[in-house]
Amino acid sequence: MKRASLLTLTLIGAFSAIQAAWAVDYPLPPTGSRLVGQNQTYTVQEGDKNLQAIARRFDTAAMLILEANNTIAPVPKPGTTITIPSQLLLPDAPRQGIIVNLAELRLYYYPPGENIVQVYPIGIGLQGLETPVMETRVGQKIPNPTWTPTAGIRQRSLERGIKLPPVVPAGPNNPLGRYALRLAHGNGEYLIHGTSAPDSVGLRVSSGCIRMNAPDIKALFSSVADGNAGESDQRTGEIFRGTERDALC
Repeated sequence: MKRASLLTLTLIGAFSAIQAAWAVDYPLPPTGSRLVGQNQTYTVQEGDKNLQAIARRFDTAAMLILEANNTIAPVPKPGTTITIPSQLLLPDAPRQGIIVNLAELRLYYYPPGENIVQVYPIGIGLQGLETPVMETRVGQKIPNPTWTPTAGIRQRSLERGIKLPPVVPAGPNNPLGRYALRLAHGNGEYLIHGTSAPDSVGLRVSSGCIRMNAPDIKALFSSVADGNAGESDQRTGEIFRGTERDALC
């Protein structure tokens, strides 16, 4: 598998030390080591609406917090102390580009020329509409995207009593958010994009696309260039299913 020029899109997990706004930057460990970060504890406050809100504060996924806390409720009571799973193993793959671990709902980005990795929570495809395993590249950067729902998406929405228009214009109600990265896989139907439903990040709820929190996709969008590559397979590295559990819109 060729990796030299890949902007790796692999779904695994990593968390470390430097948190600014939403993105979490981890200094890369020495060669031969994949361990980064330290687990944290957090005491639930009165204003914490739900676990998704807490997860966004730490730029992680609610599902991962649930897995790290066997008895925690989806809406934990104020005063509850919970573990934030922020000690992780980096993907067993070249440290370059974008790597996505579908099993762990995480995206890793290795900025060129920097000794760090940036880790983001993501939302992915629901059962039956899974985000595919792939080796690909960023084919197009789209600011303020419009959304043209497929016939299948429109039919599934109708079955839930929701009639979608043929095209949803750019704006605050657009399901793609303000930024989208079109992947070159297939006919270009898969995107990494923002979302108008932030509670969906960290869940398997999309039609196959990869969703990110608004500040995260903005940061990633500004960092990558058209033509950057990513790959994904059943093992480790790139966009892959991921079996490790270490620690279209």
